[in-house]
Amino acid sequence: MVLILMNLISMVLFGTQTRYWYTLLPAVISNLELYPGWSIRLHVSQDVFSHPISDLLPKLSDALPERFQVYSYSDPYTDQEPSMWRMRPLWDNGVERFLCRDVDSVPSTHEIQATRIWLRMPYPIQSIRSYHLHITLLMAGLCGFHNPSLQGLRDVVPSFEDYVELYKKHSTQCPNFMWGCDQEMLKMMFGGVAGSAVLDFPIGDCPYHATAVNHVKKEVTYAESLFDLPKGMLDICDEITKVPWGDFEGFAGRPHGDFRPYLARMLDLPLETCRAVKQVLQDNPSIKKFYEPDNSIV
Repeated sequence: MVLILMNLISMVLFGTQTRYWYTLLPAVISNLELYPGWSIRLHVSQDVFSHPISDLLPKLSDALPERFQVYSYSDPYTDQEPSMWRMRPLWDNGVERFLCRDVDSVPSTHEIQATRIWLRMPYPIQSIRSYHLHITLLMAGLCGFHNPSLQGLRDVVPSFEDYVELYKKHSTQCPNFMWGCDQEMLKMMFGGVAGSAVLDFPIGDCPYHATAVNHVKKEVTYAESLFDLPKGMLDICDEITKVPWGDFEGFAGRPHGDFRPYLARMLDLPLETCRAVKQVLQDNPSIKKFYEPDNSIV
């Protein structure tokens, strides 16, 4: 039997903050449309299911079979530990490549261009940095991995549980799973191979990283063609990631508190994911009302 490997976008949702539900649906739609053939794997904690619209998750899974997967965990957590769950696909033999992305951001044109170039290159790890404060080489929400090329690391750290134990033993910057623990662990895990294994994409107003031996010039990244992707979706996402300051257009991975004003525009696009999500909202009036911009749940 031949194992068919999949490409994943790995995200995490934990806690009970409503702002992440405001951003979830547009993030799912845009990633599925702008990464055709890829699936989203959303890792969630049990407390997520206490939110008033948590029924959205199984309904999305039904509406988008295979392309939207929800993996739930009952593990207790102390602080930001679930942010590290995005790395779980590294130990899944059914995954060829996966991208770690934030649930409160959408893909931008430059991010997708960088990823397409990486897919053609022989480097097992991708780094995207698009804002001048992105000073660490691997951003927890803007990195990518090619599993077959990283078997040597998996031999040394054979499970996600071992990955977490390493953090517990050696964390100094973000002890007790404080904010930033996911990025610190990436540095601990991949720092030793960063020079040769990582392909760095400095975009936006980011300079080249001092420790990155392999990088792609911005003009090369920006020249990558995306003519096959829906321009309407790209335009909306670039509008979301745009910032009102600086002399550059915006930055990939820009966090946002509420995407609902953009959702209606996405749903009007004649795209498969948009039609499926629109039907979920039509069939579930309470969820539809939640996503109306003038509605608010504390």
